Amino acid sequence: MTAAEIDFVGASKLPLEREWNGGGLRGTSSLARDLFHPVVGPTASTYLLGAGLVSRASSQRLKITEQGIALLKGTMRQSSDNSAVFKLDPEAPLDYIGLMSELDSLAEPIVVDPYFHPHDFAMLADALPGVTLLTIDREVSKVDAFDKPRLNASLKRGQFEEELGRQASASPTCTVIYVPATALHDRYFLGSNRQGYFAGGSFRSSKPTVVMELEPDHAGELYNQYRDIAEGADATPLEPSTVTAAATPTAS
Repeated sequence: MTAAEIDFVGASKLPLEREWNGGGLRGTSSLARDLFHPVVGPTASTYLLGAGLVSRASSQRLKITEQGIALLKGTMRQSSDNSAVFKLDPEAPLDYIGLMSELDSLAEPIVVDPYFHPHDFAMLADALPGVTLLTIDREVSKVDAFDKPRLNASLKRGQFEEELGRQASASPTCTVIYVPATALHDRYFLGSNRQGYFAGGSFRSSKPTVVMELEPDHAGELYNQYRDIAEGADATPLEPSTVTAAATPTAS
């Protein structure tokens, strides 16, 4: 579409105002359109270009970008009255926004994921202040869908510690705890208020997955179980890393 065509459709809300003539536009409804739906702020085409949702295919025509396609896939998903199930698709980032908005009801949240990637910890900490993440001291795989690199165990730990250092001034503070691999298997989002969710795949994985709400009794039992694991003798809380500024040489 051209910018003029996008602006015409974007500014029109009455079907009768969308009059097409062989791919061109009739100007007969422009006065009615401007009267009932005046443009306030940037035009639709200007906004979409600035947001990176469309780009120029030629001097006259615009095309939708990969970012625009991802946004469409998220907004076009049919909502359900049953909020107990979330279908997460790496090609639809809005899925994760919906999940995060639901998880903010978890009290004193614990997230259990043996394969959690430190690349995602900032988003998790922002969505769930004071979260405790239980994971294991193992390497994590590369995930092309979200530009997450493969990290061996040492690099993984270092990145977690750096992120904890950046989060150190937050209130409440977040925690990452390494526990024995034998203590973890499934992935959960749990709260002390007997709310919780079971996750079929790792957070922001490269494949579609499903997150399902748990029954309150099950959520409460699992929360207590993983809290005990987090406080057990075999648990290792990671320490925030601090960056020390290099000493400034004094003039002789």
